[in-house]
Amino acid sequence: RRVHGEIRQLASSLECRLRRPYAMTRTLLLLALFGACCSATQHSEDTVLNEVLLTVARALRFFSQDYSSINVDGLFGLRLGQGQIRAAIKECEVKQCDSQLKRILTTIEDQLNTACESALPYVREADPAYFERFAATINMPYMSTYTPTQFESVDDKKGHKFQYNEERGDTCYARLLGTYEENGSKLPKCNVTDDCYQYMTQNDTTQYFITHQLLYFIMVDHVGCKEEIEQYIKTTTLLQIEKNFCSKIYNEARLLENNGVVSAYQKDLFLEQTVLCGTLGFENFMRPDWISMVLSWPDKRLGCFRDETRKSVLSLIKDNETDKPVSGSRGRGKGLKQFPVAESSAKRSTMRKLLREKMMKDGCLSHTSGLGFGVISTYLRYLLHYL
Repeated sequence: RRVHGEIRQLASSLECRLRRPYAMTRTLLLLALFGACCSATQHSEDTVLNEVLLTVARALRFFSQDYSSINVDGLFGLRLGQGQIRAAIKECEVKQCDSQLKRILTTIEDQLNTACESALPYVREADPAYFERFAATINMPYMSTYTPTQFESVDDKKGHKFQYNEERGDTCYARLLGTYEENGSKLPKCNVTDDCYQYMTQNDTTQYFITHQLLYFIMVDHVGCKEEIEQYIKTTTLLQIEKNFCSKIYNEARLLENNGVVSAYQKDLFLEQTVLCGTLGFENFMRPDWISMVLSWPDKRLGCFRDETRKSVLSLIKDNETDKPVSGSRGRGKGLKQFPVAESSAKRSTMRKLLREKMMKDGCLSHTSGLGFGVISTYLRYLLHYL
């Protein structure tokens, strides 16, 4: 009843804004949601699905209204989510879902694509050099190969290396994307070296270091380099590498969560862990208690992620602007905790941007909100897979 009431309120509030830009499509989306939810049965599975759909709708409304402020991190999360929404539509077609549900998903994907495409020029304008070099990471949805997998056992050991070398990582990503220059000319994409492979598979890594190692191999599939990479490595497969990383990442996620609570500083990391492994089909991350926990994190009115992390990140941004070492930042100083760096700091055109946070309107966080959207879209795809 609470969910249905909130949808009624959202739909009603949007009806008075029909003449504003994009208002009609947002209203149609929420009215479609309203119709589907009100016709649903009250089984727990339906309730969770309705909660997920409502959370996706709120987040999409937020990003559609403020797409000019989305940074690279936020757009990356939206593209991950877009791939999951498209996959959910395919799941629905196979399972012959209710026509209202299919209409909702299609409308969501259309709206999401519009927001993503609208954001691209602003990202390009903010840093043309970055866009030229790493556009492939954000210019299309991630259609990751989803292989339903449950870990038989999980290694309880946690890595120790968390200092990600951005320059070395940039080189490896650029070689993969076909934007690496050598002797004045760009090398073809899917270029991998022994140094890059060793760096992206080294052991004893943790936090954002290990998630960016995993992201490298997700990018392999994303840009169409799977065959070339598997020919290079020979002794294993891309899936096995991803499974090895996600088993370790799942153990770290378990350590972050304590009785349904993840600390403010660690929510962003938890979301990144979940969205990267969840989109690949590692369903240990789809725990009912974790789904319920994450659904409670977004602001119910705005649809973005802010709440507890707001004061922490405001303080972080302030300290970064004065170039002070910050406890809790994902900085360069030895021993600092991992956390997205404020984008008001260095403006270099590197993949380090995927480690930066930006404040959007109303205190909303671009990186965390983008990752959050990707995670909740992954939940949606998972729920429909087992509908």
